Amino acid sequence: MAIHISREFLRKMSQPCDKAGTLGMKTLLTQEDLEKMAETGVQDMVS
Repeated sequence: MAIHISREFLRKMSQPCDKAGTLGMKTLLTQEDLEKMAETGVQDMVS
């Protein structure tokens, strides 16, 4: 239930959410991720 709630929250906050993230890996964007998105655009992060 907690994983479902966190996935829903992350989707609403436009944060990437994957199954690896629920196993202890990061799910929120870092400063480096934000800088990369600013330079190259969001589509490069998604693909």
